[in-house]
Amino acid sequence: MKNIKILLAALFAVAGCSAYPQDSAENAAAEPSQKDEVQKENLTQDVLDRLYAQTGPLLEEGKTAEALAVWEKALADAGESGPARSLVLLGIGDVHKYGGDLAKAEEFYGKSSEANPSNPYALERLAELALAAGNSEKAGELLKKARAADPGYMNSYVRSGILLKQDGNLREALKVFVSVINSGFPDPMAYNEAGVLLLMNFGKPKEAAKLFETALELDPDNAQYINNLANAYMAMGEYDTAIGHYRRSLELAPDDALTNANLAATLVRCEKLDEAKKYAQRAY
Repeated sequence: MKNIKILLAALFAVAGCSAYPQDSAENAAAEPSQKDEVQKENLTQDVLDRLYAQTGPLLEEGKTAEALAVWEKALADAGESGPARSLVLLGIGDVHKYGGDLAKAEEFYGKSSEANPSNPYALERLAELALAAGNSEKAGELLKKARAADPGYMNSYVRSGILLKQDGNLREALKVFVSVINSGFPDPMAYNEAGVLLLMNFGKPKEAAKLFETALELDPDNAQYINNLANAYMAMGEYDTAIGHYRRSLELAPDDALTNANLAATLVRCEKLDEAKKYAQRAY
């Protein structure tokens, strides 16, 4: 099940960027056509929060077309180019991505980047799609551009860590995730990815559990993070606690094969064979 909360967190992060000019004596003294354009961009910035707030409930209800209509109407007020148009195009891309149309999402992320080449958000989104398609070389180039556009934009570093992990550079990947965590940037994915490495590759389940718990503080209903936390307790031999977390994960994602298999294996260790058989059947 897709997680609307993470999407909205990303959207609100975009809303908080300082890409738009504020009213000033210089703007007030501008020629009428220039001033109108400034006001148009300010208007777009002012209504971004409202657009995100409108979009979230619509997406939760599966009303992708209605959500797109909200953004497309805003596009008419965003100017022909520049930061305002770039961010609205980004929002349209996010709606397409949430709706499962990755080709359209890539198209609008590309348009967003064209409207404002220094927009790191569009570049990071394009890199994510490239990673999902298995094109790590393209993803790496896009992430480099995103970091160059805004060195403080931590999502691009998280994606860089995932790229390193996929290429087998586990220690370097862990360093990237830890650097994001130490920066104070509240990205649950960084905590989760660092936890997975510590648990699966470095044999540190206790430390991993702490990271998964922090990820869940930021994203409480993420079934994957809950499953990972259960795995950490399983590795520590705390089977009852692990079982409780597996059950909670399955409440959110009942058809997840891996979590069903993990719960079945843990129940076998606890000699609860009849119940284990039920979850094993769901897994396989």
